Amino acid sequence: KYCFTSRAGNYFDSVRAVSERFKIPFEYFLELIAGVRMDLNDLDYRSFDDLKLYCYRVASIVGLMCIQIFGYRDPVIKKYAENLGIALQLTNIIRDVGTDAKLGRIYIPEEELKQFGVDKKDLFENRYSDNFEQLMTFQSERAHLYYKLADECLPASEQRNMLVSEIMKDIYFHLLTKIDASQYQVLDNIIKVSKPKKIWLTRQDRDDL
Repeated sequence: KYCFTSRAGNYFDSVRAVSERFKIPFEYFLELIAGVRMDLNDLDYRSFDDLKLYCYRVASIVGLMCIQIFGYRDPVIKKYAENLGIALQLTNIIRDVGTDAKLGRIYIPEEELKQFGVDKKDLFENRYSDNFEQLMTFQSERAHLYYKLADECLPASEQRNMLVSEIMKDIYFHLLTKIDASQYQVLDNIIKVSKPKKIWLTRQDRDDL
């Protein structure tokens, strides 16, 4: 017990040192830990509000930490980080529906499964249907909305500071469009962005600046 407590204390001291060096609010780290706990315990999400909180904790918070390191002047960048984090996490969820189902995890909100007439068993058994495609179209449209909201919160004066975030955004946005084009064949297939395409997108972002 003493050793565990001692190690935990050392970890928190290290986190506090990083927090102070980069001026990252310490509560961000606590939110991230809370998000990891949700991933361990809350395997089902009743509504999008529940899922959005999860996305905020495991993705938006990481973005908020990163902008402290990248540096910024316009505070609207915080909304950019929040919206982009949600967009990226929603893209991950859409891509990994089949993989997560095999692990007994479903991130699609229960209310929306019922709304579109899709049973959890359909996901566990890789069962495609028109209802499933409509459900996934709805999920994708929401992700597209958050990419749009992120774009609206990125002033030209901050684009250079957010270059790394923009590269990630473009890669994930391209992934989402590939998933859209596949008509959401994600239950038994993992859709990826090729390495050459990632390189091309990275160079494109640099050329734009």
